[in-house]
Amino acid sequence: MLAALALVLFGAAIVASVSEARARRREGADVWAEIAAARGGAVLGPFVDDGVEMTASGVTVRLVAIDRGEPIPVLRQTRTWARARVRPAPRLAAGRRCRRRGLARLDVAEPVWGDRSTRALWTEATRAAWARLPPGAIVHSDGALVRCETDGVITERAVIEAMIDVVAAVAAWDGGVGRALAGLPGAEPIDGDPLTVRLAPDGTTVAVRDQPDGSCALVMRVDRAREAAIDPARLPAAVAAGLRAAGAGAGALTITRHHVEWRFDGVERDPDRLRAALAALRALAGQSGDGPYR
Repeated sequence: MLAALALVLFGAAIVASVSEARARRREGADVWAEIAAARGGAVLGPFVDDGVEMTASGVTVRLVAIDRGEPIPVLRQTRTWARARVRPAPRLAAGRRCRRRGLARLDVAEPVWGDRSTRALWTEATRAAWARLPPGAIVHSDGALVRCETDGVITERAVIEAMIDVVAAVAAWDGGVGRALAGLPGAEPIDGDPLTVRLAPDGTTVAVRDQPDGSCALVMRVDRAREAAIDPARLPAAVAAGLRAAGAGAGALTITRHHVEWRFDGVERDPDRLRAALAALRALAGQSGDGPYR
């Protein structure tokens, strides 16, 4: 009789423990779902551990709760993260107040980032979002992934949105490449993406593309006017000079029956080099009056 009672009590304890764990994992789920819906995002599951995702500043940001630390009790944390739009991105590691784990202090009045180039992304919007973060928040970028994390499961809407906005601002930083592409003659964004443009009048495309090694490169493609044979080893002097002026020594030229394409070594931002490459490729493709294959 006592053994049966003990078994029943043990089973009831397990059920209670499971119920408590499920309730803990649902903490804040409704608030997170509301934020995702308001930003046109999606809920990835019934629990905060599944997370939600949305688009902010042109990048996809995921919000998720994670378990950290052993043994039990496990530390619960809230994390927002996004893949950097242009990689490698600036590297940084910053904490709001403390210097634990070697983090640089990021003061609202005088920001100190891990890379000097990141000072450019410290806009008024980023400053305002940072000010709403909890004291123990950490922002980190390894050049590919940007994340913000803090202890506990955050349910305050203003704090959650601040974590989303800070990560989005860092991940969307392009170092001026969007401005450089917009300055090309006849440039129009494709599907509203400033890092993918089409140029008038010939439909040339210039875009930031992901590379197999996880980095990004700027790719310029020009449709060919005719399918005449082109020997990459014997380019016309004007075309070769144009590619050299574009700093094209480390890039890659691809010639097919339908187009010529230049992949820069990384994400080129210099307007003069972009225009030089564009003129050389158009001449090679027979899209300009100077083209030897027209």
